[in-house]
Amino acid sequence: MERRLNTWIADYQNTYKQMPTSGNIKKKALEFTTLEGFKASKGWLEKFQLRHGYAEKKKKTARDPPHNILEDIKSEDRFYGKFEEEPIQEFPSTRRPEVPEFALASDFAGQLPLSY
Repeated sequence: MERRLNTWIADYQNTYKQMPTSGNIKKKALEFTTLEGFKASKGWLEKFQLRHGYAEKKKKTARDPPHNILEDIKSEDRFYGKFEEEPIQEFPSTRRPEVPEFALASDFAGQLPLSY
């Protein structure tokens, strides 16, 4: 079956000047096979292509490491002119003063604000 399929692929390439699609190869494999239960699966196709030199083994590569978007923005003057980092402003605390649970008002006379 693979010999017939290789011949068909060569004829296809000579006629159309391109490789047949994976779907076409699988259809022809199903036509040419004499094996009962043959499925022409994706795995079979990949191995067939590797065996006969129609494809190269895919190399597993690590994904590109994430890049620093802030660095990209800093380098792109076209957005808003030059990017300059400004220090974070310190704001006065709006937290209430800590008061013990069991305190007498006379203990804090004149120290607490009259309203919150």
